[in-house]
Amino acid sequence: MRAFCGWLDASGEAAHTAVDMLAAERPGAPIETRGAPGWALALAGGPGDATLLEAEGACSVQIGRPGAACAAGGEHVAALQQRADGAYALARVDPSQRRVHLQVDRFSTYPIYYALAGDGIVFGSSPRVVAAHPRVDPAISEQSLFEYFHATNVPAPATIFRSVRALEPGTCLDFVRGQTSVRAHWEPEFDEAGPSRIGTGAQAQVLDLMRAAVAGSARGTSRPGAFLSGGIDSSTVVGCLRDTGREPPRTFSIGFAVDDYDELGYARTVAQHFGAEYQQYYVTAADVVALLPRLARAFGQPFGNASVVPAFHCARLAAEHGVTCMLAGDGGDELFGGNERYGRDWLFSRYAGLPAPARRALEAWAGAAAPPLGGLPVLRKALSYVRHARVPLPARLDVFNYLNVLGAARLFADGFLDAVDPHAPAAARRALFDGARAHSDINRMLAMEFKTTLADNDLQKVVVMCREAGVDVRFPFLADEVVDFSLHLPPHDKVSRTRLRCFFRAAVTGYLPDAVISKQKRGFGLPFGIWASQPGELRECVFDLLGSARRRGIVAAALIDDLTGGLLDREPRYYGPLVWLIIVLESWLSENT
Repeated sequence: MRAFCGWLDASGEAAHTAVDMLAAERPGAPIETRGAPGWALALAGGPGDATLLEAEGACSVQIGRPGAACAAGGEHVAALQQRADGAYALARVDPSQRRVHLQVDRFSTYPIYYALAGDGIVFGSSPRVVAAHPRVDPAISEQSLFEYFHATNVPAPATIFRSVRALEPGTCLDFVRGQTSVRAHWEPEFDEAGPSRIGTGAQAQVLDLMRAAVAGSARGTSRPGAFLSGGIDSSTVVGCLRDTGREPPRTFSIGFAVDDYDELGYARTVAQHFGAEYQQYYVTAADVVALLPRLARAFGQPFGNASVVPAFHCARLAAEHGVTCMLAGDGGDELFGGNERYGRDWLFSRYAGLPAPARRALEAWAGAAAPPLGGLPVLRKALSYVRHARVPLPARLDVFNYLNVLGAARLFADGFLDAVDPHAPAAARRALFDGARAHSDINRMLAMEFKTTLADNDLQKVVVMCREAGVDVRFPFLADEVVDFSLHLPPHDKVSRTRLRCFFRAAVTGYLPDAVISKQKRGFGLPFGIWASQPGELRECVFDLLGSARRRGIVAAALIDDLTGGLLDREPRYYGPLVWLIIVLESWLSENT
């Protein structure tokens, strides 16, 4: 696997390099570069390699949609930037003008990172490779560590390194003679005024769009495979792959030998329904132990979403069966309103409709140090509801975040918070929510989650883990035409009261098995807490990393003592994700600093 890195200095001297991500891409490691009179770099899929476009003449590259050739170099760069769509990343250097142009797609599927170094700029496809450049300060950001525990990742435009920034989704950067400007080239704009499209020809239209998106994603591959969790989105991709291909789809699924986590029954139902070839793998605790060190090398900064483990093993399973390109269902929830929290939030939004005197009385009761009868089961639920519902959106979505439940003072070591703005994550989410080009709460949430859930989290998880397994991955739901279609659905076609993805669910009724349409969403979760609370190699590994984290002085020693002293064992499902965040961070810091 290779990452690209480039730089331009104040004199107009430029260079670029391809960096081995498993060896040289570490802070302090030497970066070998070679000069070029002018050049461009583009990513358009593949297992992570950048395509170099020498700009001495007009060149072409597959960028954006597979098979869509765009000109690059010289006067053709403007056409390249305008025509690029789908998933791509672009970097172009014009030394004669001392200019760099960087651009990522709507969802930053392939991120670009950069650092300003004096009058020059260093940029690359990984924050770690940028920080490794001798012109860049590789110091770790305390603020980013704090935000990692809030979001399970470091949200763009920040990175784990103080000096390194990330382009946000749908943006481009121009660096011209020492001056930097960043602007959006795409922002979602929601059309909310139309009537419901359920029961109209639009239902057939969206399936046609999905078939076209799947066909486009599969173009250029001999025979792609598909992730299959047994949910609506991955099942739709498999169905469309069946409809547009000449051979049965190849599907790959992950299971867990733990109650409430295994969904292979649904995946097998879908595979049988569409006549697909089906392969499955049961992830074990031993797989987690083996993968942890690789995660610290695969990601350019700490990444704490535990579903990286099943994502990797699903991609690895596909690679073992000769697949070089996988199709994933990511994006469907955020486009069409499929996450459970959207329905729950409607219940909390009803609180604002209560008469003001009733709300004041409830809030006085809930605000008491010991609410009368608050220990009774029914009233305990009412107490939780009131305390939750009185928090406005989007902060309401974070009520159960560890930073809010445990409190930052309990989570972090003494003195750590002195260098941190604890309100920054909430302010950033509020800015996304308020700045959305939408009026309804659901579309504002979706606009926010285009960045926080898709760009910062899910896409990076799947792209990096597929790259680690040696396969390409593409996301049909994020084809421009499918995204644009979703922006024109009225809000109540996405979420109506507690009913989720109303329009899309209606569109696939009769197309997908009924059991899949009615199932409760889970996806590729990981029973990490349950495994870590049981004797064995994983528990030993986890406790070793927790001990190392205790000595590092980021997480409070008292909290780590509580976790190892019985808290994890008593409530493994709740505290398991927190332990995962701690050990992933510790593993990454041990490997990279």
